[in-house]
Order: sequence, then structure tokens, then C-alpha cells
Amino acid sequence: MALGILPTLLTLMAGSVTAQVVSIDLRTRHASYVTGEPVMVRLTVENHGVQPVVISGHKLFRNNRIYFEIRGEGRARLPELRQRKIIEELDLEHGEKTTLDLDLAEWYPLLTTGRYYITPILIHNDRRYVADSRVIEIVPGIEIAQLTQILRGSEIIQRQFTLVYWARSGREDAFLRTRDLPKGDVWSTLSLGPIVRVNRPTMVLEGDDEIRVTHQATRDVTLVSRIRSDADGPEVIDQRQVMDAVSSPMVNSLNEALEKAQGKKRRRRR
Repeated sequence: MALGILPTLLTLMAGSVTAQVVSIDLRTRHASYVTGEPVMVRLTVENHGVQPVVISGHKLFRNNRIYFEIRGEGRARLPELRQRKIIEELDLEHGEKTTLDLDLAEWYPLLTTGRYYITPILIHNDRRYVADSRVIEIVPGIEIAQLTQILRGSEIIQRQFTLVYWARSGREDAFLRTRDLPKGDVWSTLSLGPIVRVNRPTMVLEGDDEIRVTHQATRDVTLVSRIRSDADGPEVIDQRQVMDAVSSPMVNSLNEALEKAQGKKRRRRR
């Protein structure tokens, strides 16, 4: 009788294993990111199983979560910077999927240059679903200008600005890195859009809390960025194009590039 029951038990067990099938996939926006830049990735979760995939604060689903196992070149696992879940709410019925855009630099200390291996993991009902790993590089960028600002308040802060460029996706872009001394706080690196290295970029202080960065975005268009820099960190408040009369065909493509470059709030990274 035991032998007769065994096939039925195996069938039921197989059904319970395959009843909850979840696929997760990770895509990185770039292969490399400048130090302090938002590390934007896109995570897709799809439920192929019969039961819903749920992440919430309810006690039944309290242990369900999505996290990332990130290891540097020394293969040591990076700690999480926050206690709360990266994805706090998720509810996918059979056949449903969701795509999430995440800044991994908000959750993991990705400030040291080097190569990182990123593996997204879903823990759901005591089962572990693992996606293929992705590799990114954190790079310092190539320095082209520096500026120091002194912030006076309850304490004196020496804010160091470093303008760098980096090539990716078929073009070179300008980035403004910011670091405060003496504590060593690093602020989100600002993307200032495309750059061509025809004329040397400039950075100057304007008043107590503004920086003006001027660089050539195309051969015919110069871009002037105004950056507010105060106790809450640096933030791009205005960008103005100065162009030659013959440059009008370049304006639309430049505007599209600038729109993609902006949009992130200022944030202290460390």
C-alpha cells in the first residue's frame, strides 16, 4: 500500500513546488556609474504561480522581502544602509508583473571605486528566488575642474566640488561630485549633461550659496548651470543654453539629454 501511495505523494509535492513560481530580472541603466551618482536599476518581478506574491507589513507576510546581495571585488557582502524594506508593498496575482526603478545607492554603500556584483533576491513564504547577477563599475570620472566653498553655521564646512567627465552610451557627460570636510560627507553626484572638451569648463562662486558651472555641451552650445549649495547639499536650480545662430538643429537633442540627466533630489550619501 505504501508503494501505491508514493506516486500520489510525489505528485502532490511536485505540485506544491511548482504552484508558486516567481521570476525576477534585473537590468542596470549603465555599465558604470560615477562615484556618488544614483545607481539606477530596473527590477521586474512576475508571478507565474497560482498563489499571489505579497510583501506587506501584515504579520502573515512579515518575512517576505526583496533585497540585493552586492559584493565588491574582494567578494565581501555590502551591508544595507537602512532598516526598512526596499520594497514595502507588493501584491501580484497569477500572471501579473511589476517593474520597479530603484536607486541602489540609497540602500547600499556604493561609494568606493571598483567592480560590484549585484544579485536580486526575493524571499517569499520561506522560499528563495534568485535572479541572474549583474556587474557594474563605480568610477571616479576624469577630473577637469575643482572649486572649494566655505559654509559657515554652527560649524565651518569646507565643501569640495570636483567637475569630472565620463564616457558611456556613445557620448561623454559632465558630473559634479561634492564632498564635505572635515566629516567626509559625500552628496549625490549631479549630472550636468553632455560635454565636448573644446573649451575648458569653469566653476565660480556666486554669493554665499551658489555655484556657476560653464561647459561646452556641443561644439555650438555652451551650457551654464546654476547650483544652490547650502546646508542641505547641492542642487541644480537652473540650466541655460548659450548657442551660436547655426546651432538650432542641436537644441532638441540637447534638451532631451538634459531632461534625462536631471530629476534626482539632493541626498547625503554618507
